Amino acid sequence: MQNESERFTDLIGQAKAKRRLGFYLEGYNATGICPHLMFVAPKGCGKTMMAKAMGKYLKSPEEKEIIEKEGGIWDERQAVDADGEPMFETEGEFANPIMEAYLRDVPATKPFLEINCSTLKNVKQLVNQVLVPHVAHKEVTILFDECSELPRDITMALLTCLNPNKDNKTTFSYDDYNIEFDFTKHSFMFATTEAQSVFHALMDRCERVDLEEYTYNELGKIVQLTLPSVEFDDGLLDNIATVLRGNARAAQKMANNMAIYLKAKQSKKFTKEDWQDIKFNLGIAPLGLSPIEIQILQELGRVKDCSLTHLAAKTGLTKACVQRDFEMYLQKMSLMQITTAGRAITKEGKEYLDELNVEKPKPKAEVFPKNKKPIRLELPPSVVTEMPDGFLPNKN
Repeated sequence: MQNESERFTDLIGQAKAKRRLGFYLEGYNATGICPHLMFVAPKGCGKTMMAKAMGKYLKSPEEKEIIEKEGGIWDERQAVDADGEPMFETEGEFANPIMEAYLRDVPATKPFLEINCSTLKNVKQLVNQVLVPHVAHKEVTILFDECSELPRDITMALLTCLNPNKDNKTTFSYDDYNIEFDFTKHSFMFATTEAQSVFHALMDRCERVDLEEYTYNELGKIVQLTLPSVEFDDGLLDNIATVLRGNARAAQKMANNMAIYLKAKQSKKFTKEDWQDIKFNLGIAPLGLSPIEIQILQELGRVKDCSLTHLAAKTGLTKACVQRDFEMYLQKMSLMQITTAGRAITKEGKEYLDELNVEKPKPKAEVFPKNKKPIRLELPPSVVTEMPDGFLPNKN
C-alpha cells in the first residue's frame, strides 16, 4: 500500500491534505467506497488539481473484480499476490490473457467529470445533461467546482442523491427517470472558495478537506517544477516567491511569463538581472501588490483614520470592491489596519512605502504663469472655415 509520500508526488505542499486523502484512499481500496469530499481553499490554491489527483487513484470497480477473481489483491498501483509481487505478466509468452483483456477493455480509473456549477441552472438540466448521460449505469467521479454557486433546487436534489445509508445506494426520481446511485461506482467531490455560502446540509454530507497556504519554499518549487529545464541563480526562487501572494496558480502564471522571456532570449538560465527586467516590464511590486493596493496604501499614508467611502472615492471603485478585493491582502500582510476610528496605515505599511520610494504627488502646474494673460491665437479665415464646430476662435 502506498503512503502519502508516494502519492501525489507531482503536487507540491499540502502535506496534511495529502495524508487525509491517503486515509480515504486506503478505505476505498478496502471497501470500494470513497466518502463525498469537499475541498475548501482560496482561489488559486489547487482545489481542482487536488481533486483531479485524487480521482486518478479511484480505480474502476471492474478492475477490482477481475483481479480478485484471479486470487490477487487490489492495489492502487497494480494487482499483487500475497507477497506483494505483480500477479500478471502482461508481455511475452507468459502473458495472462485475462489481464491482457482487462488492460485493453477496462479503464484503470473511473472517468472524471468536472462541472462548473455556475453553468447549472435547474434540476432538469442536471438530469438531462449530467446524470442521464454520465452517471446512470456508468462509473464516474464527478467534481462540482465552485459549488457555492449551485441553485437551491439542485442542492436539494443532490442531498437526496448523496444521502448516506448502510447500503451505499440511493435512487433519485425525476419525471420519468429513476436514476440509481451506487457509491462503489459513483464518487462525488465538491470544491469551493466560499464555504459559508454552501448549504449546511450539503456540507454535512461531505468530508471537508481544507488546503493550506503555500510557503515561499513551496511556491519556488512550483515555479521550478513548471520550468524543469531552467537553471536559476542561487536564492532567486525564494525572491520570486515573495511576489506570488501565497498562490500556486500565480506561481504557474509567473513561470509561464518566464518561459516566454527565456524563449525570446534563447536561454535556459534565469538570472537575477532577468528577474529585475521582468519585474520592470510587468510592473511587479514588492509582495506582489497591485497598483490599486499601492494607491490605497499611499492614501492611508496621507489621511489619518480615513473611511471606506473615502478610499472608494479616491480609487473610483465601489466600497464592496475595495473591501473585498484590495483591503484583505493589505491586512493580511499587516500593511493596514481597521479600527473603530477608521482605516489606518501600519508601521509595516509606512516601511513598505519608504522602501518603494514612492514620492508624494507634486501639485499640478498652473496652466498660465501668474500675472500674465493667456496669448490668443489668431487664425486665418481659411483655416477657421476648415475647423470643426465648437472650435471657432473668439474674434473679439
